[in-house]
Amino acid sequence: MAEVTTEDPLAKAVVEGFSKEPKSVPSWALYDQKGDQLFRQIMELPEYYLTDCEAEIFKESAGEMLRIFSWDVERFNLVELGAGDGVKTEILLRQWMEMGGHLTYIPVDISPHILDILKERMRRNIPNLDIHTIPLDFNKALEGPIQELNQDRKVFFFLGSNIGNLRREEAVAFLKKVKSKMRKGDMALVGFDLRKDPRVVQRAYDDSKGITAEFNLNLLDRLNRELGADFDKRYFSHYPLYDPVSGTAKSYIVSRREQEVHFKKLNKKYAFQAWELIHTEISQKFNPTEIKDLASEAGMEVVNHFQDRKRYYRNVLLM
Repeated sequence: MAEVTTEDPLAKAVVEGFSKEPKSVPSWALYDQKGDQLFRQIMELPEYYLTDCEAEIFKESAGEMLRIFSWDVERFNLVELGAGDGVKTEILLRQWMEMGGHLTYIPVDISPHILDILKERMRRNIPNLDIHTIPLDFNKALEGPIQELNQDRKVFFFLGSNIGNLRREEAVAFLKKVKSKMRKGDMALVGFDLRKDPRVVQRAYDDSKGITAEFNLNLLDRLNRELGADFDKRYFSHYPLYDPVSGTAKSYIVSRREQEVHFKKLNKKYAFQAWELIHTEISQKFNPTEIKDLASEAGMEVVNHFQDRKRYYRNVLLM
């Protein structure tokens, strides 16, 4: 079996993350082809309220958004960072095309597979849409292809509360990077999951069908396949935790017994104690003051927001 060097992003993430306490992997490692499919299933679950909330906002506010984004310009570039399959964005794009909007849609995602699905569906459902995909991590895209766009206004989308998957210092650094790519008149629309009944949040990450558990544990299958690990999923379980004091939801994989896992392609072994954790993901929840403070720290200003009827979720316009 060929050895994988630590220049490989997944290998590097494991070597660095498994040296920490608790062991951890970055959330992007969850999104291989099967992970993409499972997350699309999660988005359709009744417990996962975020999808319906953002879709409701887009259905109700499409006209107002188009008016703001098109103000004083003939057309604009819609740059969606971490686009995924773009299903919610399609709600906006369909309405905008019917309203006579003029734009180029530029979805950016680390998964070429999911972008292929997005592009095929968009071309079928909105044939007159100008679309150009960028299959890169959004940080790399900001440093490269996005800088090469034409002079049309850029409207950055960062939806699905992806901002909540970043630690605060990472979120500030990300918004600063976006701000640095914005010229006068450019804008950013960022999705924030708001604080709410802790039991509603907990159910969103521990659904009754076990799809979220399958999504989290699929990481072990990926590590077995790509790095030659020998994880036995029978001896690991999914554990989500929401702390309403900090507003942070965390997902873990729990070792159910004392065991050792061998990564053949890394030529490394890692010991696990019984009930030891692997931290896989965070999802921060915000109140309006926290949103304003985060934007301010990044040198941005909250200029508008759009909210669902339950007040669960907010799309915030930053400049």
